Amino acid sequence: MKTLSEFNQTAIDNPHTSPIGLFKIELSGLTLYLCDRVWGTGANTCVFNGQLYEPIVTNWNVNAGAIGEVDQATSPGSANLTIDNTVHVGGSDTFSELVSVYDLYYAIVTFSLILEETRFTKVITEDDDYILLEDGGYLVLETSGKIDLFKGSIESFGDVLESQVSVHCAGYELDILNKFAYNVLDADSYPNSDPDDNGRIFPQAWGSCLRVPLLAIDVGAVSHLSESISATDTTIRISDASRFSASGTVLVDNEQITYGARVGNELTGCGRAANSTVATTHEMGASVGDIKDEYDYALDHPVKAINAVYVQGVRQASGEYTAYTGQSGDEHPSYPGRGVIKFPTWPQIKRQVDLSGDQADYDIFREATTVPIGRVKSLNIAGTILDYDTDTSILFQAAPTGILSDIYVEYDFGFRHFGIVADDIDFNLDGSTIASWNNGEFIQFVSSPLKVAKAAWPVSGEKTATFRGDGMTGTAFTVTSANVFATSDTDDLGVRGSLVSREASNTPLGQFQSFSLVSSGANITFPTAPAGNLSDIAVTYAWDLKVWGEMIGIGSQLHFAIDGINVACINLDGSITALMPTPMTLLYSSWQTSIAKTASRLDEFRRGYAFTVTASQSCYTDDYTSTLSISGNSMADSVIGGIVSVDVDGFQDDASGTYTGIPNALIERPDHILKHILMDRCGFVSGEIDSASYGAAGAFYGSDYPMGVVVLEKPNTMELCHNIADQAKSLEFWEAGRHHLLHVPSGEIPVLSQIESHNIDQGTASIQYTDRVDIQNTLDAGYKKHWDDGSYQNSVSSVDPSSVTKYGTLGNSFVFEFIPSGESHAQVVLDWKKGLRQAPRMICKIAGGFGLLPIERGDVIQFNVGAGGYLESALGGIIDSTKKLRVHELSYQSGVIAITAVELL
Repeated sequence: MKTLSEFNQTAIDNPHTSPIGLFKIELSGLTLYLCDRVWGTGANTCVFNGQLYEPIVTNWNVNAGAIGEVDQATSPGSANLTIDNTVHVGGSDTFSELVSVYDLYYAIVTFSLILEETRFTKVITEDDDYILLEDGGYLVLETSGKIDLFKGSIESFGDVLESQVSVHCAGYELDILNKFAYNVLDADSYPNSDPDDNGRIFPQAWGSCLRVPLLAIDVGAVSHLSESISATDTTIRISDASRFSASGTVLVDNEQITYGARVGNELTGCGRAANSTVATTHEMGASVGDIKDEYDYALDHPVKAINAVYVQGVRQASGEYTAYTGQSGDEHPSYPGRGVIKFPTWPQIKRQVDLSGDQADYDIFREATTVPIGRVKSLNIAGTILDYDTDTSILFQAAPTGILSDIYVEYDFGFRHFGIVADDIDFNLDGSTIASWNNGEFIQFVSSPLKVAKAAWPVSGEKTATFRGDGMTGTAFTVTSANVFATSDTDDLGVRGSLVSREASNTPLGQFQSFSLVSSGANITFPTAPAGNLSDIAVTYAWDLKVWGEMIGIGSQLHFAIDGINVACINLDGSITALMPTPMTLLYSSWQTSIAKTASRLDEFRRGYAFTVTASQSCYTDDYTSTLSISGNSMADSVIGGIVSVDVDGFQDDASGTYTGIPNALIERPDHILKHILMDRCGFVSGEIDSASYGAAGAFYGSDYPMGVVVLEKPNTMELCHNIADQAKSLEFWEAGRHHLLHVPSGEIPVLSQIESHNIDQGTASIQYTDRVDIQNTLDAGYKKHWDDGSYQNSVSSVDPSSVTKYGTLGNSFVFEFIPSGESHAQVVLDWKKGLRQAPRMICKIAGGFGLLPIERGDVIQFNVGAGGYLESALGGIIDSTKKLRVHELSYQSGVIAITAVELL
């Protein structure tokens, strides 16, 4: 809500107040001061605060912008000026001439109002400016007497040959889109960078962030021999030597070769069989890798701390690397001012990062041994349940060795219905009610997968059995997989070994091959088993069933099985019913070389069915090695072996505490992050941050809303700011050139403005509702993001039972990528989102005079509706004095202020 001076507050209460529009256009080398009418007398005509304004604006309007009714996203504000093009302005004969001299695009424009009751002129005193009234009295005119409505930049203007020229301006929401500062990795600046990373922006991070991928800035080149070499050649010709060191060591096949110089695409002065390798012949096309003294990975900026390092998701021992925060005194000598991870080299080339990780924290998991469970095995001729699995216990493997923490079970499940169930029944899984039949209606409360936290490693989990009623109708409640996840202090590589997989030798199997031919094989075959002791053997099947022609005379359901498990059937009418999902995974106690499936069939007259299956078998083996072969297009792909990522505490405050108020503190609170992005990354100044709203939001956040924000590609800054605020249960918007951050408190929301009947112009009120498509009542959201693979480690859910009863289950899934931890934080945000979506909400539009001037977007308003009064009639009796609404849109035109406000439930 705007804070008005005493004079302005008095003026807007007067229905005869006479506003004056002031417009400031800041060009390079010239500032224009314009107004929309003549006021004052004598030497003080059109003078405000000592500045002369030129009355050449003939029309203007402002749309302050909008906040989305449901998603709360900000739409840019806009404003328009119409300027008289027949008079002098800014030292030019016309506005057209001025446009030809000065560059108007992106010029900053400020729209303001001052309010006048009669006439005023400027009186110079030592301390104050005065308004002289007709009766000789005066009121003090403070600086706050000018009311700013809009600040933005010029986007376009109309035909400059017309007698009046229109100027279109956009709010700062659009202006910030191209202001975000970032740096791009390029081969000119970093000649030894990984080509896969060239063209990407360096990562930026705020708060505590998990597994942020770094860019490979100095990792060694890979090329190929352009001609074969013997075991004694001392000159090597390669396809492209431009990224190789001036002198150094290369790896060709398994031989290391030193070289003294790089001349064009030749490496000369070579010493063969370096570092105890063996000199041999090498064929044209063999890979040549530049062996580096170190392998460096970097972020865009200094960081507060680097807490862990990962390669391909596996945490590394602290002795395997050196971490530089980039802060003063802790900088890489070649790359100061950046967070950098350096991997050293060894005298003998080998995989330098051991994917077994360090002796700290390891992510491990185990599969359940009794899934799938709860499936329908076969259907009868009526298409209802003939045979089904009645088991209810899911058994887990024994607990791994080591000290375990953060244990949880993730269940994948699904429902399949075979007719209407008349009984009332709840479907439970591991203590949670997942879905129910109630009065002939099926309602699912929780989406798959379900994650259940455990205090200790579980032995089993219980589920409600698949249900079949008296009429053979029922619902299959099938758990297709159940995995226990945990963090351990013991590496699983030494327990289970390395994960390997083999594709089936003859799949896809069963597909149509032509109009007269189908692949009719009935056995899926696999290669021989990998070496070593095998465990956790699993086969993942993807299947598809198609009917060709009309199925006639089949007499009963045709079931289609993989390894004895029916996954689908063709009904008497030729329709297909799925009994199991695709893909599906089955566990085995030994390596499988042949697995039976129902054969496909094609009869005369082009009638038949194709049951197509592809399969992949995987297991863990203790026969794993860490030998090196050159792969990819940089030596980092071979030596390091995958994406390098870090757990990082990102930007820290400066020594003055500019953003957090605490010198050198981690920037992690939402208001601090937004302030840093707008000022440090986008170049705004502190005066363009609304200190009042930011201060109130910060007091609300306290220590309960820490965030982990990561930028890996050029951001849409408007969306970035919205997502940060949104995941902190807040609104953000620009108002008159200042960025506002409005938190949504828990509990009762205070009302900032009371709308009286005299504030609304007759016939301007209208009421609509949010769209039906926006109704959502069953929500879930992932949080705790791993940025290197995009996965979310935890989730929350929120259901509104009354909305489900009224509208049915209407679900949606969100991701809270900036919430790095804290279930309560994620839950509060999701519950807030549910409240915005669980039912239609009123949208009220009103218009009135300058009595509405103090209202801003985000304000909560109420109407003072008296029985039998004007407001009760104008609002159709739909809105009473207790109803609260939040202002989402504001516009100003021709002395009329229009407001759109949305109901708060």
